[in-house]
Amino acid sequence: MSMQNENPNFFYAVDFNEEQRLRTVFWVDAKARLDYRHFSDVVLLDTMHVKNECKLPFVPFVGVNHHFQVFLLGLAFVSDESESTFSWLMRSWLRAMGGCAPKVMLTDCDEALKKAVAEVAPESWHCFCLWHVLSKVPEKLGRVMQRHGGEFLTRFNECVLRSRTKEQFEKRWGKMVGKFELGDESWLWDIYEDRERWVPAFMKGRVLAGLSTVQRSEAMNCLFDKYVQRKTTLKEFVEQYRVVLQDKCEEEAKADFVTLHRQPALKSPSPYGKQMVELYTNEVFKKFQSEVLGAVACHPRKEREDGPTKVFRVQDFEDNEDFVVTWNESTLEVLCACYLFEFNGFLCRHVMIVLQISAVHSIPPRYILKRWTKDAKSRQTAGDLSMSDAVVSDSRAKRYNNLCQQAFQLGDVGSLSQESYIAAINALEAALRKCKSLNDSIHSVKEPNLPCSGSQEGILISNSVGHSNKRDSTLGKRKVSLVLQCQALCLCSRLCFLNLRNPFVCLSYVVMLNRYAQNQRQLLLE
Repeated sequence: MSMQNENPNFFYAVDFNEEQRLRTVFWVDAKARLDYRHFSDVVLLDTMHVKNECKLPFVPFVGVNHHFQVFLLGLAFVSDESESTFSWLMRSWLRAMGGCAPKVMLTDCDEALKKAVAEVAPESWHCFCLWHVLSKVPEKLGRVMQRHGGEFLTRFNECVLRSRTKEQFEKRWGKMVGKFELGDESWLWDIYEDRERWVPAFMKGRVLAGLSTVQRSEAMNCLFDKYVQRKTTLKEFVEQYRVVLQDKCEEEAKADFVTLHRQPALKSPSPYGKQMVELYTNEVFKKFQSEVLGAVACHPRKEREDGPTKVFRVQDFEDNEDFVVTWNESTLEVLCACYLFEFNGFLCRHVMIVLQISAVHSIPPRYILKRWTKDAKSRQTAGDLSMSDAVVSDSRAKRYNNLCQQAFQLGDVGSLSQESYIAAINALEAALRKCKSLNDSIHSVKEPNLPCSGSQEGILISNSVGHSNKRDSTLGKRKVSLVLQCQALCLCSRLCFLNLRNPFVCLSYVVMLNRYAQNQRQLLLE
């Protein structure tokens, strides 16, 4: 219950077996639910801690924010790895996230997970984490590796990681199977059947935002591995979970501050660097700039031309490898066989050298992902509210949740300075007084209780906000943001209680306050 008190709009769900024993429990905090609206393109369901037979078999939902930082989008304890368990878990998670499935769902290469994703989120592209597949090779093909030593692993990696087209992959795979007599290896054929879910050459049209890598990333290791050990108890885990959330909030706050006040130094006169340093967050720009600098080691040569489509072979002297780049000058579409854009979400050095010789001096808009920009969280989404939305919100629970979402946004923009913080608090209190006055003029109507969860699942919404003891932080902005969010949520809760017949008035004030806080932010930036 302490999580509920400290986290307005906190969601939890529990599942029981036939004997009414707890089978699965899932929860997600309010900030994660809000952040998902901005970063719902790629989500990783990480079952590593279940498969490693940890004392606490927990399953985190993981996203990546605009600073290339991984963060939690929910957490569950599961009792087994069955299709029914994963299906229930995904349904509960989607319910918490407003029913919006991610564009790409990354998981382990597991049959139960594959069926669960197909059932619950058929509209998502289901991909396997590359490092998950590669890490299983020694376990599943150990006998093959013993017979052939390192030669097999070299050929396998070359086939998977260095095949630049689907045709090249198929050709190399066939030769590998024949050379090492792998016709009876069932696991190998299983992953071959699912090759479109994990092999780089099949990733065209998908963006994995750095969550699928050859090796498990250091960021993923740090998410829980440094907090949770194999013998960690449940009580210790819950305590460490709070630490993880606080650390991730402070990491994001620090990156926000640095991006807002310090622009990275340009290391070349490239027009692409000058363009993107204004748009990308600092951490993303640093990764992009390494590609800009790497373009000087690339030599492009046009191989053929078919109308507006040109095909180049780019020799990369740093990697000592050739990459094919296809460029359509009429549609401004480009594809490189290194697949950096598909895996990381920004253009590679091979594409930029082709754009340069094609007299294209800016990155085409389609290759500037909003999720990597400084304005990633300020965009208008389907979940954002307008005043007209309030008129059709007959459900009190929906009005309450809408107000909570607006309050969290207000907390982010109103906490940028002491001045905007004071202005936001004063305006919220004025809105509360106004709503009280309006409701006093309306005949008294007995309000039903706010919906609360049953024994199985639901959303816990608290009208009072508990304050936990937080360790000292140099990042005052995040603390002010959390304080403002809590105060705003308390006021919004009271506003919702006061407004059964006039939800439009209540929500319009919060929408107005968000706009006011955004204007304050713009003035501060100017």
